[in-house]
Amino acid sequence: MLDCLPQADDWSAESQYALFCSELAAAESHLQALQQAHQQGVQALLQSREHLLALNQCCLDADALLPALGQQPPERLQALTP
Repeated sequence: MLDCLPQADDWSAESQYALFCSELAAAESHLQALQQAHQQGVQALLQSREHLLALNQCCLDADALLPALGQQPPERLQALTP
């Protein structure tokens, strides 16, 4: 997903953090879907493979955002709220 967007370090710290939080929320949603499928059995897991792939992509995208966010000044990072 991130390959069609500007580079993360072109965005404000607030935008970087918001996108990072969005990726984490999406990852959590995909993980929950996989956990529910796990409770239903192997067939449900097999049918939920797209959630595993999407979870992986969310994690990769979130990881790609962290370096730029980490380059922000500490006082700017403290101003960001969860």
